[in-house]
Amino acid sequence: MTAQTSTPRRATGFLVGCAPLPIIAFAALIFGAPGRLSCGELTGYTPAMVELIGACAPARERLGSPLHFSSLGGGFGGNYQSGARAGEGLAYGRLDVKGPSGTGAVEYQLSKQNGQWVPTVLVLTFPDEKQVDVKACTRELLEKRQTEAGLAQFRAQCAAGRADMCLIIGRLAKASGKADEAASFFRKACELGAAEACQPSGP
Repeated sequence: MTAQTSTPRRATGFLVGCAPLPIIAFAALIFGAPGRLSCGELTGYTPAMVELIGACAPARERLGSPLHFSSLGGGFGGNYQSGARAGEGLAYGRLDVKGPSGTGAVEYQLSKQNGQWVPTVLVLTFPDEKQVDVKACTRELLEKRQTEAGLAQFRAQCAAGRADMCLIIGRLAKASGKADEAASFFRKACELGAAEACQPSGP
């Protein structure tokens, strides 16, 4: 009589259960929703989304205020990529947002430009499948912020010695009826060597 040997079953569950806790924690931090959310808090795109959602009346009426993102909701797929330039980047994915009056899921894609997170996609879907395009809802606010960010960038470049930027800001100020501000930028451009800015009436 030949003795039979049997191959033991793989204890897959046992191996997973016995994985070192630091490895599990690290994997959760990198791949899981809490890690994505932590990255969002660090880079600033989740606070930017909360602010935009709160500024959209239809979304605010459904969710209430204050708003926050669920640390476990939204599944996988959110990500953040740093851009080639310092302070620039791209964020995309899906997160669950909660308020005192309701919940929703946010599909988002944002890029950071001139220090501002600008949404390409920012759509809020409620449990009853109704949707709000938060980007369209907050268009005026976004345009105002982008204009302010652009002007701040021009001012910084003017202060760094770029006469062409001083001329641009001066012309914008002149068109807005801000004569004193325009004169100061034209004077700066003149000092930097822009001859057209040295005319008594300005360029």
